[in-house]
Amino acid sequence: MWKHRAEITLGVLLVLVWWLVPPLLYRQVAAGLDAQLRAVTDTRTALLAGLIGLGALLAFWLHSQADRNAACYAQAIEQLASDTLVVRLGGIYSLERIANVSERDHPMVMEVLRAFVRAHSHPAPRLPDRSGGRPTRWRRPMARRLASGHPMPHNRSSGPARRSMSCRR
Repeated sequence: MWKHRAEITLGVLLVLVWWLVPPLLYRQVAAGLDAQLRAVTDTRTALLAGLIGLGALLAFWLHSQADRNAACYAQAIEQLASDTLVVRLGGIYSLERIANVSERDHPMVMEVLRAFVRAHSHPAPRLPDRSGGRPTRWRRPMARRLASGHPMPHNRSSGPARRSMSCRR
């Protein structure tokens, strides 16, 4: 319920500023009650127009961020399909960066990486056991963890790791 606490607080604060500040600015107008009311109304209209403009700019910026995230994701998936190992590694690192930057895209990226590991992992070669018993398998903990669906540890700090993404090759 309180997931968007900051947005709600900001909205309430903007409404309070829009409603309470203009009368405080014009309480000493000597021209009369009509002039004071007109000044308050004009100030509220100007504030409302400014807030609508800021909202439009914010919506445009968020939309451009979503487009950039989608383009980076598509490019990383394309790199995973490459035959070249270096390009595939670049796709894996791009997906990792997307998962670290975007909390919303993290589960989807982990599913893609799990599917990639399942599709491209071969059975581990068997090595003879030193005790003469049955052969043991090489261990691949990261691949097993990805393939099993266990959550991967990732950086969720607001420090330098959470920076803007760019899709450079």
